[in-house]
Amino acid sequence: MYYCSKLSPKQLQELKKAGLDEIRFHTWSVEPVKATLKAGLRTGVEIPAIPGEFKRVKKLLKELDSAGCDFVNMNEFEFSDTNLAAMKARGFEIKSDVSMGVKGSEEMAIKLMRWAARNTHLNIHYCPSSLKDRVQLRNRLKRRARNVAKPYEEITDEGLLIKGVIYGLPKSKLATVRKLLIFKYRAPPKLVSIDREKNRIELPSHVAEKLAKLEPALNFALVEEYPTYDRLETTFIPI
Repeated sequence: MYYCSKLSPKQLQELKKAGLDEIRFHTWSVEPVKATLKAGLRTGVEIPAIPGEFKRVKKLLKELDSAGCDFVNMNEFEFSDTNLAAMKARGFEIKSDVSMGVKGSEEMAIKLMRWAARNTHLNIHYCPSSLKDRVQLRNRLKRRARNVAKPYEEITDEGLLIKGVIYGLPKSKLATVRKLLIFKYRAPPKLVSIDREKNRIELPSHVAEKLAKLEPALNFALVEEYPTYDRLETTFIPI
């Protein structure tokens, strides 16, 4: 997949030869779409659903339909830190206290999709700002998790970290219990670690589940936490 606004015929052929599977244009013109479709590439257009631009978008959708565009993505129009003043100066309003989406954007997108369903053959998708925010947050967490995950931590689909812990021990016994477990079960030392700040021993979640049955005198739990500096815990399940 490749996002862009315009490419030359030579660039299109090079991308096709390289195995590119899809191109998405951020454009209000049908011309780059025509050129890309002619080159034999799957082509789509991604635009914001701007309140008050119904006629303009409808015209573009008609042209894209005639050209044979493969799909259209409409995103909820949003405020950001950099465009806030300019957007307000143009009369746009934030739709709620919990969203940076523009008031009226979602309603216009739905209206356009209903019109397109009756008057075109386009495959149209709508992406609300809340969905985009969740996807972007998840991707940021995954990238950070890959950079900070310890050998015994697993990365979830949401970008959080899961591991097992042994808790409730006096600090003076953490090192002794760790050495005992490593010796007794021949565990790789790098997979059994001490977190003195949280006063616990950390290890892989599947190992913790097995040892919980073999070491009833110790307290085991599964922990899920953010890959952030403070390692905020979201889940703590005793086992």
